[in-house]
Amino acid sequence: MLREIKNILIIEDDKDSALLIKKMITSSFPDTSVYWFDSIGEGLEFLEDNNVDVLILDLFLRRIQGIETVKSVVSKFPSLPIVVLTGHNHIDMAMDVISAGAQDFLSKYRINKEVLFRSIKYAFERKHLLVELTKTKDRFQKFFNDDLAGDYFTDPKGRILMCNDALVRILKFSSKEELLKKNVSELYVNSDDRKVFIEKIIQNGEIQNNELKLKAGDGSEVYIIESAYGEFDEAGNLTGIIGYMVDITERVINENALRDSEERLRTFFETSKEGICAINSKEIITWVNPRMAELTGYSIEELIGKNYVELLPEEEKANFYELKKQRMQGDTSIFERAIYKKNGEIVWTLVSVANITDDAGELIESIGMFTDVTERKRIRDELYAEKKRADEALKIKSEFLALMSHEIRTPISAILNGIDLIKRELQNIKLPPDSEIEYILQHVSVASARIERTTDAILNASDLSTGNYKSVFSKLDLVKDVFEKVMPSVKIFADFKKIEIIFDNRLEKSFVNADEHSLLQIFIQLLHNAIKFTDIGKVTLKAYNENENKVVVEVIDTGRGMFEENVDKMFEPFTQESHGYNRKQEGNGLGLFIVKKFAEINNAEIEVETKKGKGSKIRVIFEAA
Repeated sequence: MLREIKNILIIEDDKDSALLIKKMITSSFPDTSVYWFDSIGEGLEFLEDNNVDVLILDLFLRRIQGIETVKSVVSKFPSLPIVVLTGHNHIDMAMDVISAGAQDFLSKYRINKEVLFRSIKYAFERKHLLVELTKTKDRFQKFFNDDLAGDYFTDPKGRILMCNDALVRILKFSSKEELLKKNVSELYVNSDDRKVFIEKIIQNGEIQNNELKLKAGDGSEVYIIESAYGEFDEAGNLTGIIGYMVDITERVINENALRDSEERLRTFFETSKEGICAINSKEIITWVNPRMAELTGYSIEELIGKNYVELLPEEEKANFYELKKQRMQGDTSIFERAIYKKNGEIVWTLVSVANITDDAGELIESIGMFTDVTERKRIRDELYAEKKRADEALKIKSEFLALMSHEIRTPISAILNGIDLIKRELQNIKLPPDSEIEYILQHVSVASARIERTTDAILNASDLSTGNYKSVFSKLDLVKDVFEKVMPSVKIFADFKKIEIIFDNRLEKSFVNADEHSLLQIFIQLLHNAIKFTDIGKVTLKAYNENENKVVVEVIDTGRGMFEENVDKMFEPFTQESHGYNRKQEGNGLGLFIVKKFAEINNAEIEVETKKGKGSKIRVIFEAA
């Protein structure tokens, strides 16, 4: 392992000590580069940008104290072997250093070349062994959780200590107990394969994707791909092997059959419903199947030898080279590409490409499969255009509603002002008993207020739907800024229906950060709804602090309530439990939709409790300011 130690970093603020250590290292290992910094900051900066195999770290640097130095380095570079230097030689300090994550501890005054050599070797090997053991543990856990692979654990002599059911199935034994009685070497068709396997495990610590043929429990032969990892003790001796096998018998049989029959392979390509095309590293087409010729309108002879890029529209060419670069980096994504046909028409294709490379990773050939998706793309584009038209129509509708609401609101405001003026004039006139004038004026006021609420709802819903609503947040007192403004306006409607309305204020902390207009609309809508759906009884506005961080406001009525299956729909626009012109209550179905949207703007939660014939309770929960 020492030949793998190419770079050593020393962080030591004593120049003489650093130069002495550097001399010891370079005299023993002339091929090893040694770097020295006298501050932890410069040393860590060097580590960020360079590969270092071992760090020799002074425990007490300027302005940096003791164990915290080690912990800081370990947290930033967990896989870096560390040897700690100190002027002390106390066993407790040594234990603390090792516990902090270092691999060894040396006293500056007892150091020599042999001690330093041993310490560097120990730190490097111990750290990398821990990393490998961690990897082995993770892999072992993964193996046994994956039922598709045959997982096992053996000792160095090949005795199977543990395996999963998949391995029993792959090797065709009747039971796990029967397989555990076997030595792995007994399963090899070629005994030399086992020797090579062990040699590679000892040499490399692992073996990946090893293909071989084994004897199955039923006497047949199976082909498998095997990956395995060695477990080693501190002396580097092999103590166990963890591995897994994947059954590739069927694949090998199929590959052999295909290899033996060029005609069968040729039939596959010629009858494929996908266009198949191979191009070399210079983008020259080397072969195609008949479907690719049909797709492009060229003959096979015309396509072979042609530069593939010539088939692409100008805007696709740059994209081609970018995707080629990504594929060389391992990207295997499927993508859409436009191709020119021989007659100049465009055909849209869905392309999947596989690269064939040499041992050095250089591209030899790319094989692409092309599916004609021209019609699918045309339909998709039409659907997109239709959606765009629908979105534009929705926007026009919202803007129209907003315009009409404004047009309606202006004359309604004049009517309401006129009614107030008439009421004030009538206060000076003695009307006969049972006069219908006051009754008529009251009905006109309620009806006008209903139209005004409707236009307000339409305006608010329009602004929310089009994203035009602009909120202004400030610290508000719910009682003074909201409830005292809302209650008088809804009391008129409650008095008209002869419904008692109660304000139950239990707030100790009544301030919230919110948008005033939307808060007013939330409680106007909730209270109006409660009064509207209550024929006998009362409506209560109850406010309290659930805890020091929550403000809860409940609107409780003794009205008709709702069926539970309708609760999920109650906040949708234009939705009511009863429909049509014969419904019992007036309304446009926008109120609770507006409540929900305004609650979201103010980061408030809404909870609903309701039962048909028993009334409803709607709870709005705010964060206290």
